[in-house]
Amino acid sequence: MDIVGGTTAFLILLALGAVYVGLFLGLTAFTAYNFHYELPHSSFIPRILRSVATLSTTILYLPLSSIMLRGLSCPTEHDTWMGTGIECSSAGRIVIAILLAILLIGFAAMSLTVSAVYVDHDPSSASWVAKTHGRLDASILLAKLVLAFVYNVLDEQLVGSAFLTVVLVAVGLTASWAYAAYQPHIHSWVNAFQSGLWAIFTTTAVCLGAA
Repeated sequence: MDIVGGTTAFLILLALGAVYVGLFLGLTAFTAYNFHYELPHSSFIPRILRSVATLSTTILYLPLSSIMLRGLSCPTEHDTWMGTGIECSSAGRIVIAILLAILLIGFAAMSLTVSAVYVDHDPSSASWVAKTHGRLDASILLAKLVLAFVYNVLDEQLVGSAFLTVVLVAVGLTASWAYAAYQPHIHSWVNAFQSGLWAIFTTTAVCLGAA
């Protein structure tokens, strides 16, 4: 995003992402505090938290993870962080990195918790795809985080390499097979849709690797 949209656009998106993640973690802490001490509270905040948590584990998970990981990185071929004039080894850059790391760890932990617990109706089951779909979703979120880390932090030479192509294809095939074989969602069309999406992901990975 910092390359396509420019430094200014990247910094704006990074700031918005950090505020959103801070809101997610703040709402979680506030709600947990109220419930723990049985304080009187309105149902408005838990409803907002539910909406934010749903977005955080679905369409916003990968963009937010990627932009924060990109913000953490400081390529060695550049003297400054994202062309901002801030040196990679400066105190300001280190403070930014620490704040982003705290937000990213909290965001990933809460997203995984929401996926594994919030919708897992059989927490005592030993199955990886325990009904309804908690552990499968959590595993896929973790895989997305690892892939985002590879693409945004590690050496750019890995992108498009045969090794990474094999990893992408393995992840895609595993996820597509899991949705089709175990049918973790209650509605069959959701399983078919998810399996199809991961099949498209696998096909794309093969095409990019062969290009």
